[in-house]
Order: sequence, then C-alpha cells, then structure tokens
Amino acid sequence: MIPKTIEIVDELEKIVGSNRITNKKVDLYQYSFDCTENEQHMPDCVIMPETVEELQEIVKVASSYKTPLIPYITGSNVGGLTIPLKGGIIVDQKLMNRIIEINEFAMYALIEPGVTFGQLKNELEKYPDLKYSYSFAPPNVSVMANALLAGYTNLGTAQGTTGEGINGMEVILYDGTLAKIGSCFLNSDLRSNYHSRFPIPDMTSLFICWQGMSGFVTKLAVELHPKSAIDDKLWVVVCFDAKSTTEVMYQLGRLELIDDISTVSVETAHLWYEMPKPIRLVPGEPKFVILLTISAHNRKHYDIKMEIIHEKLKEIEKELESRIILVAFNTFIHLVGDDPKSASELPAIIEPLVSKSGISWVGTICSPEVMTELIIESKKILSKYEKPEMVPMFEMKSMKASHYQVFRVFTPFDKYSDSEVKYIKDLNQELLDMVLEKGAIPYKAGVNFTPKILNRADEGWKKLFTRIKKVMDPNGIFNPGRWEFDVQKSDEDNVDA
Repeated sequence: MIPKTIEIVDELEKIVGSNRITNKKVDLYQYSFDCTENEQHMPDCVIMPETVEELQEIVKVASSYKTPLIPYITGSNVGGLTIPLKGGIIVDQKLMNRIIEINEFAMYALIEPGVTFGQLKNELEKYPDLKYSYSFAPPNVSVMANALLAGYTNLGTAQGTTGEGINGMEVILYDGTLAKIGSCFLNSDLRSNYHSRFPIPDMTSLFICWQGMSGFVTKLAVELHPKSAIDDKLWVVVCFDAKSTTEVMYQLGRLELIDDISTVSVETAHLWYEMPKPIRLVPGEPKFVILLTISAHNRKHYDIKMEIIHEKLKEIEKELESRIILVAFNTFIHLVGDDPKSASELPAIIEPLVSKSGISWVGTICSPEVMTELIIESKKILSKYEKPEMVPMFEMKSMKASHYQVFRVFTPFDKYSDSEVKYIKDLNQELLDMVLEKGAIPYKAGVNFTPKILNRADEGWKKLFTRIKKVMDPNGIFNPGRWEFDVQKSDEDNVDA
C-alpha cells in the first residue's frame, strides 16, 4: 500500500470529484490482474480523468507523493503491462475518448487514449477514401495503446507496425508539463499540424514501447491510408512444411505488392472448427495457412498483382519441390465453413484466442533468416509439453516488405487452474530461452520475460536506458517495476543528468 493513501485520495477527489475515484477493494480487484499468467497485484485506488487538465493535476499530486501511476484503458495487452506491480494509482483513461480530428489532406487521425478500433472504424465511414489498419483484436482495443506498443495489423507487410505510423503526440511529463512532439511542436496557423515526426530531433521514441514508463500520452496522431477501389481482398496460401511456409512469406513480402501476410498453424484452424481434443493432424493435411491481404486501384492493377504473385509461388514451388496451393478466401470459406470470416472483418474477436479464461504468448520480432529455425525448435519444445487440453498455436507475419518478421506462440489456458498456469510459465520460459538464442526479441515483454532479455542486453544500452529513465521519471512514478536492472557503475553514472 502507498503511504498516506487517504491524503492522496482526498487530493485527487478534488480534481475529478467523488464519482470518478475509488479505493474500495471491490472496485480495485478487476484492475489487479489480466488474461495472462502474470502475478496479481492490487492497486491502492483507481481514478478516471476526463480531460488533459485533470490528468496534469493527477500527475503533479502523484509526483509530490512519489506515488506510482499506472496507465490503463482495457488491460488487454497480453503482457501484464497494466498490473500495478508496486501498488499505486490506476489511471483509467476510458473517458478520454475523443477523436479530435480526421485530417483528410495529411491523412491522419488525432485521437485521445480511450478511442477504440471500433470507434475509429465507425468514424472513418464518413471518409470513404481513407482507412486505418486493424489488429487481430476486438473492437474495444485502444488505438493509442496499440500504436504505442508497436502493434501488428492488416497492413503490416506494407507499413510495418502501428508504432511506425505515429506522426506526433502530446504528452504529460513527471511535473505536469504538457509537451507537443513531432511537427505539431511548431506554432502555426494550422489547427493541429500533426503531419509528421521529422525533420526535427525525434522524441516520440521516448514514449513508443516504453510501456508507460516515461509519461502519459494524451493525444496521438496516427497515419491513415488511402482506401483503394479494390480493398482488403483476401487470398489463402496453404503450405505443407516449415521451409516452404517461411519462403513464401519472405519472397511474397519482398514483392511490395501485398498489404499483409499473416500465417497460422493448422492447429489454429482446428480450434476455429471446435474439433475434438487432442488435436491431431490428418495425414496429408497442410501444416500452415497463410492469409494474404491485397488492395488495388482498379481491376487491371489487381490482375497484374495476382499474376506476379502466381509466378512467384510457382518459382518457390519448383525450387523447393514442395506443394503450395493458392485459393481465394471466399472459396476457402465455401470449402471449410464461415468460422474464419472474423479474420477478414477486423477488428474482431478471434474465437481461438478466447477459447479459455486466459491466454499467453511468447511473441517476438525477428530476422527473416531465423524464421524456419524458430518454427522447428518451437515444435520440439511443444512436443515435450504436449497435453490434450493445451493447444499452443503459431502465428507469423512478414513485416515491412520482409525487412523483419513476427513469430509468436499463443496458448489459451485456464487462469484458475494451478496446473495450467504452471504449464504456461514453464513452457514460456523454455520458448523464451530458445527465441533469445536465435536473436528474436520479445515484444510487450512483461516482468516474467525482462530479466532474461536484460541478461543478454548490451551494457551501454542499459546505461543509456537508465539515464533516460532518470531524466523522464526522477520520482519513479510511471508504471514502476518494469525493465528494472542493476547496471555496471562508472564515474560517469554518478554525474547528474
């Protein structure tokens, strides 16, 4: 429990009123855990600001008492990132949910933290020439949280992560200072001027992938994209071995013709159809299903793209002497049923991912050259942990024209079963050791992963991180307990920043 809890609550109540703050245990409980295996920790109170000014005052109070502040919107990050490791104040930002601007010329949306995928998608129906990119996630997920954690969406192969599509932001620093970062820093006649983050010194990176450890982001400008005449057309490629799967992902990504390349193991498809457990592959069944998202300006443009894709698949098939099948998504649905349709109607609830009360993953960004090894080595590990009631699933993505890729193993589990929680912890730690050995870097890494990551981290990186954190959060209030480590001391470290 934080010291002087009553005094702090009294001060905070003066900012937001009694209806938007609570320290009742019955209200705090839901903020003490998430869907992962991470340990439960109770906050001391929860507060719901509605304006930037209220949040500024909250930060000032917390800083004066050196009290932890944990940013929270839906808590659906699958990393335990909003669990209050050291108690403190949960700052629930759901009420800060304005879409401030849709800029049609510079193609960006200026949003507050509580704006969801579903909300933004509905708003963009008024702008038929623009679209955003959506994760394989429910409509209630925060657009801002997803971008600040560098999320993966249905434009990943063309655009990279959503973090790479951030133009600028407005932030609150530890002393309540409000700062604009990106092109919006310039005072001008434009009403927002959030068109880019260059050519000035880029400080947006002080908040991207920092898990709320450097301050609060109150406004975020995210890139929108032109909506094509033929948009989000889906095709399915099925492959029968790991090597052909990774080669298809890599080579098709390099063509720079495809919006997104997402791959799942066939076990995932089995879960979609509620096949009986233990799930077994049928002899001759493909091992992986690759979903291609394609857009085009017109039919001629689309036909040219498909011709090139067909030719490339034939080349790979001939080179590897492996069977590769390309089929239109609608035909695939006609053959297997409607259940996978949610993958084509994002944002959406993906049923295999919510088949149990909990879900965990080891998700990484990796070099394309190690993808085949990651699949093979993961399968070896999973074979050791085989249990009828547990069905780990592979998902891979080719990002930004195959400059890098995403590899992750999802495992739904029963959060209320001690044996399944232990299973998850043991499995994930072994997978973690393997991916780190291959140079793959876990994303949204929680405290269950960061010690092993930091053991392999460059000492200079750790010193730089520590110095930046000290400057950005001298009172240790911003989501403390994350990415903590001891650095090798030097005389230079003792110099005040």
